[in-house]
Amino acid sequence: MKIFGGLKLYPNGFLGAPHEYRPAQVNKPIQVDLIGAATRRITLESEANDLTPNQAIEELYKETLKHESLLKRDFAFRERLYVAALRAFGTLTINEWIEKQKQNPYFDTMQNRFVDETVCYVFTGFRKYHPMIYVDTLDIGKHNAWTIGVATREYLVNGYRNEPMLIRDFLRYWLGQRDGLSDMLLTLRVFFGS
Repeated sequence: MKIFGGLKLYPNGFLGAPHEYRPAQVNKPIQVDLIGAATRRITLESEANDLTPNQAIEELYKETLKHESLLKRDFAFRERLYVAALRAFGTLTINEWIEKQKQNPYFDTMQNRFVDETVCYVFTGFRKYHPMIYVDTLDIGKHNAWTIGVATREYLVNGYRNEPMLIRDFLRYWLGQRDGLSDMLLTLRVFFGS
């Protein structure tokens, strides 16, 4: 797992929550190091360089592929999506999440454009391209995009009174847009999925 600025790198080059909220797996080998008489350090052996997707978001996406009506009719499914979104970003505010992307050496121009377009959609309901179009264009490790996009600056920095916007408020705006729920699911899959 690669960590930058306290957040984990996901397969499409975005940073998010460093751990997922799911039950621990018992079948992984555990190594225990005794340090002194009272201190113990426990480490789990893992594939350190693997970029793994957020399993909660992947599961939600696969469920909608099987049953499209879940987005419209199943309140429990929508609640699970909202909770997964709250946990996936790994920061308290969307401004902080965007700033953390600058510490990410894999945050390239296309990732920046996708974040910019997503913020534009959240505040205006308009998106130039479908979120899944970006999946094939996101290439990690080329050039770092050190500045945030125009729409992001306009809507978050200028439009939100230059104050940090909580993730929950950002999600509320997002869900308020026409077809915001399905856009959120697809965008979260691009951000934190495979």
